[in-house]
Amino acid sequence: MKVFIESLEFIGAHGLYEHERAEGRKFSVDLLVKLDTNSNTSKDEIDETVDYRKLANIILKVGQGESVSLIETLANAMLDMVFERFSTVRYASVCVRKKATGVPGDPKWVGVKIRRKRHV
Repeated sequence: MKVFIESLEFIGAHGLYEHERAEGRKFSVDLLVKLDTNSNTSKDEIDETVDYRKLANIILKVGQGESVSLIETLANAMLDMVFERFSTVRYASVCVRKKATGVPGDPKWVGVKIRRKRHV
């Protein structure tokens, strides 16, 4: 089973440059988790899956939390927390996009995608 969040947006104080951290930047995050194959929703109970509201809270807690220089660090911190809080998650991927300012060619977003499997 897969559970996902797409395009969750927030303002975060992350970036290599001081003005990025001082002014804040708009971020957008996609998160996908794959659950243990034994997970199912036959009982129609939230405890049988991962509550996407809790996943959203992880993204926001990390994204609006302590400032980091690299979005790679931000993305990895999000995945760390997902694996720490949900033992049924076997695989997760995150895409973190940041509004680009001052980047040659004026791209709409810059970002990273990271995939990770739980080490058993």
